[in-house]
Amino acid sequence: MFRRYLSGIYGLPPEDIETESVDAFLGNYHNRTAINVAYPVPHGALRISTVGFHDRPLRGQDLESARALVAEAMKHGAIGLSTGMSYFPNSWSDTEELIELCKVVARLGGVYITHLRDVHTERGFGGGGVTEALEIGRRSGVKVHFSHYRTANENAGEVERLMEDIDRAEAEGVDCTLELYPFPTGSGYPMMFLLLKPTTAGRRPSWSCCGTRQSDAPLRRTSTNITPATWKTTRACLRTCLRRTTGIWKG
Repeated sequence: MFRRYLSGIYGLPPEDIETESVDAFLGNYHNRTAINVAYPVPHGALRISTVGFHDRPLRGQDLESARALVAEAMKHGAIGLSTGMSYFPNSWSDTEELIELCKVVARLGGVYITHLRDVHTERGFGGGGVTEALEIGRRSGVKVHFSHYRTANENAGEVERLMEDIDRAEAEGVDCTLELYPFPTGSGYPMMFLLLKPTTAGRRPSWSCCGTRQSDAPLRRTSTNITPATWKTTRACLRTCLRRTTGIWKG
């Protein structure tokens, strides 16, 4: 189910790929690639393994199970924990959940790799984004790596301003690194917006992505919600988002 959800970005993986353990997964690449391979524990997979593809917090025994999975994976070669906080089921988490998971990562010398939260921002400390990621670093002691940290149309050239909070956190002792990609954003938007009922804020509620871990169709693509009106509003939402973040929209 999760592989189908992600296939819009990554495509479908080979059917015979080994995924039963971290050791087995890394074996798919050993002596077979020209570059080094580093594997972080995927936050989405942790949630599916514990609470399924549902909007539920990781608490109590569910949280302890997830923490144990992180520890086991890192003992077998994982480098830390990765999140994609624009997507589901990752964005159903809150900051406290991530801090508790990252305490395990920090204890084992790993790194927290974050695609910053911009979905369910009300669940993130300080409204998510950089503020939440740095708070996770402060309170868990984990090293923080920011994915896709870059300027966009609306803040082109404002690198010093964008780095202020990170520079301040580093001065306080938070170990931070970051990377960027040199092309316009947009490949993940269908995952973030497509086929979900529009809201007045332009975002869409996450309930329509819910499904059991056995479900074959988490997006609930039924004939009752794929109507001309649905496609029209979806198109309008994507157009608005792409114009806002990239200045690009054709069609």
